[in-house]
Amino acid sequence: MARLTKEEKRFVEQIEEEIRYIKMPSVPEREELFKAAEGGDDEAIRRLVEIMTPEVLEIAMEKHLEGLHIGDLIQEGYIALFEAFGELGKKEAQTYDAYLHLAIREGMEKYILETATELKGARDIAEKLNLLMEAAETLIEEYGEVTMADVANYTKLSADEIEELLRIAGEEGLFGETEDDK
Repeated sequence: MARLTKEEKRFVEQIEEEIRYIKMPSVPEREELFKAAEGGDDEAIRRLVEIMTPEVLEIAMEKHLEGLHIGDLIQEGYIALFEAFGELGKKEAQTYDAYLHLAIREGMEKYILETATELKGARDIAEKLNLLMEAAETLIEEYGEVTMADVANYTKLSADEIEELLRIAGEEGLFGETEDDK
């Protein structure tokens, strides 16, 4: 688990405070809630979400990584929980708790994987943009001007890839015309 920021600590403390006031149901009451939720009872679902809050928080704290906001993980846990309620009728009664626990965990893991992929993609783009800027500076120092073809040759990136990177950076037309454009 990564360290929490001050903002995240306050957020977690608020949830922990709310948890203190949750009245946990007895086993028979919990089973009744599951049966009612299985039938789509909104109040039963709301109550189950409430009593699952400690578990959502616990899993989020366990899964928390640097660069991910704990609140986003908690939100993904709740989303997965709500989605899982639609499947309750297809599960055996004795597995409701385990099923919901697994749904929360898998929802958070899916979010972590998607976010990590996005962050890696953003880092790759940033690295290529840095490469482009360094290439442009080097070529300008050497030749006084630079074209897209020069940068493409120097970086071994295609002109299309360079154009896309420049579009993302809001720098379209930075290198002027390519040899093909003339």
